[in-house]
Amino acid sequence: MPSSAVSITPIILCGGFGQRLWPLSREDFPKQFLKLGEGNSLFQSTVARMQGQRPGKFVFETPIIATSAEHRFLVAEQLLAINAKADILLEPVRRDSAAAILAAAAFMVEKKRKGLCMVVASDHAIPDVSDFHDHIELALKAAKDHIVLFGIQPQEPSVDYGYISPGDEIKALAPVHRVNKFAEKPTAPVAEIYIARGYLWNSGNFICSPQVLLAEAELLAHEIAVPARAAAKSARQGDDFCHLDEKHFAQAKALSIDFAVLEKTSKAVVLPSNFAWSDLGTWKSVHAILEQDHDGNAAVGKAQFTHSKNSLVLGNGALVAVEGLSDVVVTVTPDAILVARLDTSNAMKKLVEKLRAQHPALLRKPEA
Repeated sequence: MPSSAVSITPIILCGGFGQRLWPLSREDFPKQFLKLGEGNSLFQSTVARMQGQRPGKFVFETPIIATSAEHRFLVAEQLLAINAKADILLEPVRRDSAAAILAAAAFMVEKKRKGLCMVVASDHAIPDVSDFHDHIELALKAAKDHIVLFGIQPQEPSVDYGYISPGDEIKALAPVHRVNKFAEKPTAPVAEIYIARGYLWNSGNFICSPQVLLAEAELLAHEIAVPARAAAKSARQGDDFCHLDEKHFAQAKALSIDFAVLEKTSKAVVLPSNFAWSDLGTWKSVHAILEQDHDGNAAVGKAQFTHSKNSLVLGNGALVAVEGLSDVVVTVTPDAILVARLDTSNAMKKLVEKLRAQHPALLRKPEA
């Protein structure tokens, strides 16, 4: 490895449920482990793009994967299938993203790894890996002393993403910008305003020094940083997994890294990014990444569309016929069928809440 290359340890978050993609995504087999079409799962694709190096610029070290104890064997099996190595850090209880990220950063420091850490989700789609790596290279200089967020140039006024308002470009760190403010998921009219004002989608990906991240967290989210760091320090290695200390980790407040640190710190900057990206959090976003016919219909599995437009079918062996419908999704699994509007988002959360109360077994995969 050239001496000028920066070491980057990926921190891959692998603990979500993906409830808006039910019934495909389940609590015990969430969306990051799904194969949406041919090839690797979303998780495997994430691991693959955080491998290797760009000679003279950066090199990826062994990734740290933060996941729940429940998903540990899924993670291990999918890593084995692509012949990838990783440190698998197990969260004993759910405490949202801040505790998981800070524990992983502390684990990196405990292992005396040098260089930067890069936090990425395990369930995002980034089809052009080279373009993604170009943007990582652009962020390296700023990432030594700042927390560099990847803000995606919006393709539409989406209500499904948070936004970042970029400030002035920092000349010495160009093309990185200061952050004016963060904005939560907006209504449709507000999203239009954000687009007009040059706001960026908050991708959730960021790169920084783990020491900078931990120091800012201890100042701004002491009630999360201290127990997370203690949980990493007292972690127990065994059975190919690293078990975070439950007593300490459980003391951490449950909060996202955005609310806990990124929206408060003066160290946050943003890199306007135009690589293709989707968090695949909605049926609409799944539809967008699949090959479509001349009427905008897409399918995984056997499907027949007649007099239908802009629709999505995710089958399970049997042929699914869609006649005379537009903007719908039909998802078929062995124990459930979903028929919904393609732009359904918040309504899916309400549906899952009802299922949890009335049909809790359907939130988990059926017995084989």
